[in-house]
Amino acid sequence: MAQELPDAALLVQSMRVLSDGLMRIARTYERYVYLQDEGDPETFSPGHFVLYSERSNDELFAIEEQYTGTDWSDPDRLPTSWAWHTRRVERRDGQYRWALDCEGEVTSADVVQLLERAEAWARQQSEIARQATAHEGPRHSDGPHGPSL
Repeated sequence: MAQELPDAALLVQSMRVLSDGLMRIARTYERYVYLQDEGDPETFSPGHFVLYSERSNDELFAIEEQYTGTDWSDPDRLPTSWAWHTRRVERRDGQYRWALDCEGEVTSADVVQLLERAEAWARQQSEIARQATAHEGPRHSDGPHGPSL
């Protein structure tokens, strides 16, 4: 028995939910993460949608569209699921490389679960950044100081 594909209208609705949700997350955590939403994992990007840490570009949350019965080249493609992963830069022996932290996949119907994971990652980045800022202490300007008395 062949697996029945979800209705195109439901797939489009899920795409909108994902796009709107990711933009909301990027606005909510704008001091800590930024969204790149035009990625091309076929050529160079880690995903179609990527949240990067503002603290450093050493961590990301990437989402890649998955298709059933078609591929990236089809202009009318609709994702039936999304694969996601988190990565961070590892520094070892003077070398830098992306290391996979965790990964998963959700169906179009489970798009809210994907947004919950993305928001949890963004929240974690904000907490790490706030803790780092709290430990830095006040910053002193290297610019000219006022007159000495």
